[in-house]
Amino acid sequence: MKARHVSLLLAVALFSLVLVSGSFAAEIELNLGHAASVAHHYHTSSELFAKLVEEGTGGKVKINIFPANQLGSLPDMTESVRLGTQDMVLTADPIIGNIIPEFEALYLPYLFRDYAHVTAFDGSDAAKKLEDILQEHGMVLLGWWENGFRVITNNRKPIVTPADMAGMKLRIGESKMAVNTFTLLNVNPTPITMSELFTALQLGTVDGQENPTGRALSGKYYEVQKYLSLTRHQHVYEPLVMNKAKFDSLAPEIRAALLGAGKKVAEIDRKSVSETEAGEIEELKAKGMEINEVDLPAFQEAMRPLYDQYEKERGEKWAELVRMIQNL
Repeated sequence: MKARHVSLLLAVALFSLVLVSGSFAAEIELNLGHAASVAHHYHTSSELFAKLVEEGTGGKVKINIFPANQLGSLPDMTESVRLGTQDMVLTADPIIGNIIPEFEALYLPYLFRDYAHVTAFDGSDAAKKLEDILQEHGMVLLGWWENGFRVITNNRKPIVTPADMAGMKLRIGESKMAVNTFTLLNVNPTPITMSELFTALQLGTVDGQENPTGRALSGKYYEVQKYLSLTRHQHVYEPLVMNKAKFDSLAPEIRAALLGAGKKVAEIDRKSVSETEAGEIEELKAKGMEINEVDLPAFQEAMRPLYDQYEKERGEKWAELVRMIQNL
């Protein structure tokens, strides 16, 4: 009897310890992959998302985060989410555009005027149209997270006009729209995964790369690149998407928590990126990069044939979607 009493006391003590430590396993674990380092805002945003989901579900759902292409390249992770072998990915609109042509519209050069325009898109009819199309392809959008406006770094010279880019070997994102954009500028576009980019710049495999300022800073490209030109040639959303079958299998309150957390982080992320861009430019300058503005009208004019090309290839529905975004 005494032994049974002691055993009961030990069991109660152990149960109390578990309660205090909060170490009950979550009922549901979901994997989220992204392509950036833990120093990048993709990761801190993912951590905030995981925290909000845990709080919103009373600890029932745990988000496991895999940074720096641990689950594969961005195109591979996006395809895995579409097929259902991965739960979630923080991807990019041009990467989705490789699967769903309508998403390429978001990556047209100089489509978005500024961050106010970017903010207006979220919640618009154009955004809803793309979200519906995404679901037809087996994925659900949880939030239009932010990447930013892309700029160009290189080791050859400052870029002021489109002509300055002729013959340059430039790392670009893994998308057809990116290839078409820089081919139009007489650049040798070279797709390289983010995990291999620093080494490619260091070895001179490419002359430069194009990404938002936050990526140039977190990736330490200032160590291997001299010039940064503020082309702001394309804006990129970083949509958080989830496999639709997995999403649909969850209880309504969990689906609501995922959508609520995704939208909340999108708002915070967009505000943070827009407000920190100027500081990132100054920090890159302090780290030794030469930074210059460009002839923006000349770049905008150089990109006009791309609009005509895609409208001709894709037809009136494509053109209507582009106009919807332009008119926001």
